[in-house]
Amino acid sequence: MKLMIKILIMLLFPISLFANDEIKNPDVFKVDAAKSSVNWRGSKIGGEHSGVVSLKFAQLKFKEGLLASGEFVIDMTSLKNTDIEELEDRAKLEEHLKSKDFFETAENPKSTFDFESVKDMGNGQYAVTGKMTIKKKTNQETIVTKINMDGDKLVAVADLKIDRTKYGIMYKAGKTEEDEWFFTKWFKGGKDKLIDNTLEIRLNIVAEKETPTE
Repeated sequence: MKLMIKILIMLLFPISLFANDEIKNPDVFKVDAAKSSVNWRGSKIGGEHSGVVSLKFAQLKFKEGLLASGEFVIDMTSLKNTDIEELEDRAKLEEHLKSKDFFETAENPKSTFDFESVKDMGNGQYAVTGKMTIKKKTNQETIVTKINMDGDKLVAVADLKIDRTKYGIMYKAGKTEEDEWFFTKWFKGGKDKLIDNTLEIRLNIVAEKETPTE
């Protein structure tokens, strides 16, 4: 029995070292916020709005050439609309989106996404599951991303759809179509009450490998 225990220790010890090495020595790619973008799109019956928001900080970590972990911090105070041409109308929408009805950016100036697990889907594509925090509410979300590596630089595109009601953004959300018949909702208060609960986000990421410091 003692011999068996010794053999198991010898076999497991190098595996433990390798696991610790994965955590301690990743290749860190810092995202260039100025060259990257976060685009959003929200829709309702009869129309939609789209815009951008800026990254405050982001980094991706790789081990042996594969994505291993990462984090994103979004500056919610930078939220802008891009589809409304009239400047006054655009400003009104941006002010409303930053208000308590939506993201309440004065009290919640940032949103975050922290990786929990990464699934390699092959050909530079990954399914990333992590914790998304918006308005101090945290939920698990999964992002599908495609990463193209070029030496010490990379370009990535990531898509995400989130249910805004999970983050306390209930303005004109109503019930889902499974809970209430579509035309019943329509006649209750007009098409402006039918703002889709789903918010679509696309990240276009440009990052460069950090040089280790001595």
